[in-house]
Amino acid sequence: MRPARFTDADVLVDDTLARVGRRVVLAAPLGLGKSVPLVNSFYRRAKADPGLDLMIVTALTLQKPEARGDLERRFLGPLNDRLFAGYPEVIWLRDQRRGEVPSNVHIHEFFFAPGSRMHVMAAQREYVSTNYSYVVRDLIAAGVNVIAQMVAREGDTYSLSCNPDLTLDLLDYFREQERAGEQVAFLGQVNPHLPYMYGESELPAEAFHSLLVGDQAAHPLFGTPNDPVSLADYGIALHASCLIRDGGTLQLGIGSMGDAVTYLLQMRHRDNDGYGALLESAGIPDRYTELLENAGGTGPFTLGVYASTEMLVDGYLALYNSGILARCVYPNAIVQELLNEGAMSEVLDIGTLGVLKERGLLSGCMTNSDFESMRELGVFPPDARYDRGVVTMPNGVSIALDDDDCVKKLVDFCSDELQGGVIAHAGFFLGPDAFYEAIRQLSRSERTRIAMTRISFVNELYGDERLKRAQRQSARFLNSGLMVSLLGHVVSDGLEDGRVISGVGGQYNFVAMAHALDDGRSILMIRSTRSKAGKTRSNVVWSYGNVTIPRHLRDIIISEYGIADLRGHSDEQCIRRLLNITDSRFQDELMAEAKRRGKLDRDYRIPDPYRSNLPATIEAWFGPLRDQGSFGNFPYGTDFTPEEQVLGRALKMLGAYSQARRFPPGWWKHLGAFVATPAAARPYLERMNLDRPGSLRERLESRLVVYALALSGSI
Repeated sequence: MRPARFTDADVLVDDTLARVGRRVVLAAPLGLGKSVPLVNSFYRRAKADPGLDLMIVTALTLQKPEARGDLERRFLGPLNDRLFAGYPEVIWLRDQRRGEVPSNVHIHEFFFAPGSRMHVMAAQREYVSTNYSYVVRDLIAAGVNVIAQMVAREGDTYSLSCNPDLTLDLLDYFREQERAGEQVAFLGQVNPHLPYMYGESELPAEAFHSLLVGDQAAHPLFGTPNDPVSLADYGIALHASCLIRDGGTLQLGIGSMGDAVTYLLQMRHRDNDGYGALLESAGIPDRYTELLENAGGTGPFTLGVYASTEMLVDGYLALYNSGILARCVYPNAIVQELLNEGAMSEVLDIGTLGVLKERGLLSGCMTNSDFESMRELGVFPPDARYDRGVVTMPNGVSIALDDDDCVKKLVDFCSDELQGGVIAHAGFFLGPDAFYEAIRQLSRSERTRIAMTRISFVNELYGDERLKRAQRQSARFLNSGLMVSLLGHVVSDGLEDGRVISGVGGQYNFVAMAHALDDGRSILMIRSTRSKAGKTRSNVVWSYGNVTIPRHLRDIIISEYGIADLRGHSDEQCIRRLLNITDSRFQDELMAEAKRRGKLDRDYRIPDPYRSNLPATIEAWFGPLRDQGSFGNFPYGTDFTPEEQVLGRALKMLGAYSQARRFPPGWWKHLGAFVATPAAARPYLERMNLDRPGSLRERLESRLVVYALALSGSI
């Protein structure tokens, strides 16, 4: 009887190898749902046995931060012990960093944790560039025969929980393979800490071939700490927040910009007067009047928004708790279209039932599939039966759907409101520990309204296209980029030397979908500059040797200084609009390059209102509000102590100058840090266990920490 249950991952893997043979193509979900104990066990077996051919295909492998020096070790050691205690080490990452992965093992990832593999050449060589929605196709072509996934359990059923994204489609393929007599294995790691999600994510026990249970399976979940939100992030979010339609659709990503957008949407909803004043102070209503009228909104959310997103982030729960994530969508295209048109309401009264009958959804010509759809929506009771135009209720009453008075009769049996609605469709979730706990605290009915589903549904329009178009009205797909060229190319995934920072993921999917939807818009959010070791560079460039989103898909680009609506405009108009949101320190150089290339009229001048795009401008918008306690670095909390927040900034600055082999401006002003220890530095030295240095090395490290604190303005 399936499934077999094991308490030892190595024994489970032995059993699986006996089933599938000595060539294993192992699919391990991205992010949280990866079964680290099982993947580790497969890797150990292959490392010990050169005759075992192992390919691991995965993405977004989560790992504890690794220290590269003694100061980092002192900073990260207590942090790792506190935040990631009990999470298993991913052993193949260690070998990959050292270049010690054996030749019979290939590890392919299609998305990296941003920046985590920049200097791991083995990982760079094995990287696979593909759209998120094409990964299943690529896995099938590679001969996938094993899936190893962490799952949740409730009673006798199981849930793919955080990662139904690719697994649901792969399981369809596995069933086909089994019918054809091929040997495959679906392995589950039952982790009691994983929130149970309902709906399509749920599976019966017999869907699995083997389950890992017990202590090895019950390790803590990996929580990703929130990143600090900068004033530039808030500036970007302020502009993005006024492009979200009430009654529309929202896709939002992880990270500080996503947190900033969430914060501004909450302000728009809860404190609309204050939000309006902030917009006015930034000059947004005057600069973008037409765009806001045609594609945006600045009022509170009376209808709410619906989330159609590959990744469910903690910001969505904040929006849900604020009453913003509140628009339900339903699994019937005609019903959804009627709701969009305002032709019916979600209340199942005589009026609504009359509209359904008038549109042919209640008739004697209904198929069994039509009947099931109406029953799922609550039009018929769960125990009602249907046969050739007649519905028989649980109490025996029969209603002929072609009768003129059938609507009056149905009112007594239908639900009060439409059933089966959801406020979000998502492919996977990942976030801080507080996010997982918040999901666990949701009631069953609340979790049922968050539909964790396959990425082929979320990231594409084809397949149920009419339904998806109806659900995704006024869609705004918000993603982040690294750089944008003046011609509208966007760089999001890697560098021009070929190194991959993260991956394409689903960004291309959503950009293309925004163009395909009648009223959809892609919004790519890009900080205007980046700084390292005291040197600032523009993220708006003339050109760059790597492109993630080509210019023929250019749409809306946002920096902290403004909005560039590029869709359907000429190259010259796009250049002008992008110059308007460029940091003013780089505008003249970029404008001159565009003129030299013949793409910009030689007499063109950037309008004066866009000539003050400087950090001081952003500070003027948000500084007073930050002084009052708003727009903080961590609007949704943090796992870092106050001392760790300060130390993190200071050590990062020191490390950047050290790596660049440059002295910081005014470096000599802080040399006093090498002579005496200010009292203000004491808490930070205690956190680094350098408050009582013993050896010469420790005394030097103590001085470096004080110098870094002084350099960053922390003391």
